[in-house]
Amino acid sequence: MRKAFIFLTTIFLFLTGLVLILPQFANAEQTLRFGLREHKNYASYDPVIAFSKNGGKLRVDSSTFGLGMGYAFISVDRSWLNGKYIRWKWSGSASYNPGYDTFLALIYDGEYVRSKDTDFPSGSGIPLKGAGLLQTLPGQRGNFGSVTSDVLVNVSAGTQEKVTIFLFISDAWSGQSFNFDLDWFQINSGAGGSGALYQEDFADAVTMERTGGTGDYGYISEGEVVPVVVQAGNVSGWAWSENIGWISFNCLNQGVCASSNYGVDIAPNGDFSGYAWSENIGWITFNKSELQGCPSGACEAKVDKKTAVVSGWARALANGDGWDGWIHLKGSNYGLSIDKTTAQFQGWAWGDMNAGWISFNCLNQGVCATSNYKVVTGAKLFNEVPKANLACDASQCNSSGCIAYTGCPFKFLNQSTDDDGQDDIAKSKWDVLSWGSVPDLTCVSPNAICDYTLPTGILTPGNYTVELYVEDQKLASGSKTQSFVLKQEAAADFQCSLDNQTWQSCQNFLVAVGEIIYFQDRSIPSQDATSIVSRNWAFQDGIPSQDSGNNQNISVKFQSGGLKNATLTVQDNLGRSDSQIYTISSKLPFPEFKEVPPTSFIKRILADVGDGFLDWFFSFLGL
Repeated sequence: MRKAFIFLTTIFLFLTGLVLILPQFANAEQTLRFGLREHKNYASYDPVIAFSKNGGKLRVDSSTFGLGMGYAFISVDRSWLNGKYIRWKWSGSASYNPGYDTFLALIYDGEYVRSKDTDFPSGSGIPLKGAGLLQTLPGQRGNFGSVTSDVLVNVSAGTQEKVTIFLFISDAWSGQSFNFDLDWFQINSGAGGSGALYQEDFADAVTMERTGGTGDYGYISEGEVVPVVVQAGNVSGWAWSENIGWISFNCLNQGVCASSNYGVDIAPNGDFSGYAWSENIGWITFNKSELQGCPSGACEAKVDKKTAVVSGWARALANGDGWDGWIHLKGSNYGLSIDKTTAQFQGWAWGDMNAGWISFNCLNQGVCATSNYKVVTGAKLFNEVPKANLACDASQCNSSGCIAYTGCPFKFLNQSTDDDGQDDIAKSKWDVLSWGSVPDLTCVSPNAICDYTLPTGILTPGNYTVELYVEDQKLASGSKTQSFVLKQEAAADFQCSLDNQTWQSCQNFLVAVGEIIYFQDRSIPSQDATSIVSRNWAFQDGIPSQDSGNNQNISVKFQSGGLKNATLTVQDNLGRSDSQIYTISSKLPFPEFKEVPPTSFIKRILADVGDGFLDWFFSFLGL
């Protein structure tokens, strides 16, 4: 009966043409084409971006008259791109080098469309989709000659079907110009240009679809159709049944992915999906939607991530003629599990008298020396991916949210978590994007979860994005970005004068004790504020010693000599405040000089010695 069933099933599969024809999905295609987009990301400034051809290369140019972004970008199937290499050659020039990258290359989760203004909103950065920034690629700064970059892509942390690769100018300097030329762009299966999958030589003309505004867009090339051949699952290898023979769990086993892209997959939550293939009984489904009405228990095939025990059912799609096709993955005294270290399946499944016992590992039968078969999974099922998370702490800046001011201690708090335990996080990296070419802070175990204090005294005011990357002991990683604004803080300052007309710096200013010295406020209100509304003066041993009358110009006398502190504290109309202290050098006056006539001096001497001296003096002279 069993042999007859297998024979009839095989004949049925052959006659109906179902052998290696996947029942529900086939290979897809994607059209790859570079989009071009001008982006007004600064609310107060307009971009002046031009896209053109320069000697067979694509040129992106930001003139001296505008500030903003100029993007050349391409959206690609994420699963297909992951693990491949992107390679490009470019050169650039800049009239100004700020000391960090202005020519950038980034991969973001999700598809960005050149014609969608919501993808490139006026006055702000691009909105993040899915997991946001997935990978930072090598950027450049200043003038640079022809540079070829070749990078292994890792977009496994993404959640969207597609990702977008951006090559762009970030122009944040009025009166400066930047441009770059793209020679070519490749996607390859290997490093160094090996295994070519896609190449754009930018040979076609630039086509602009909208011009004359602050969000011009267009494209270059008509696009190339590229097949998306993605391994259908993260489970591979073979299982064995004495009744039905070999069962393949992935098209890679047979090298047929280009024509029949099948496989079984285990999702991060442990759920199975996809198909396995048997030469004798055809397709075996692990899809939840095709497992309804199973003989008993929970129908869905899944693995418990804590115990590594597999449960549920699979089913041969060629069931019928007295056979229901069900394959039980866990019974009362048998079943499957996954070794957490080797990721190999262990144990047996049961498919009644037709399929019989199905072994998932040669160890079950002790035949590995002669038949080294096994089913394995590449999914990192038993290692939870760390979840990067961060928060802004502006409390010491007298601010809130993600708004900081120059000079104040503005913190980013590392609130990342790992379900495997916080000590599983082995590394954290903080990076203010578009500022410098290396991460700004890297922390490793045992102090891997570290906060980052922004160097607000070095950064210039503007809009920025910080990225937090975390990595666990098994190199699984996650990242998160956060936009923040750095504003100019109120700045207290004043100058000194002895005549209330000629002004100079007050530091080590010289004045005599009791001499009048004049002070004049030169403070600047904070960004977005309009005026200084409060001034408080304090003078060490001065008359007056303090003044809180909001006076912009004040005069003082110091009562004693020595170094004296003069302090001004100001507050603007937004409540931002600052203080400035200068040290004044107060000196005692020189002694007063008075001229005395000589005759009066002699008269005083004579009066002191008296008449006796005069009698002796005249006698001595013989007078």
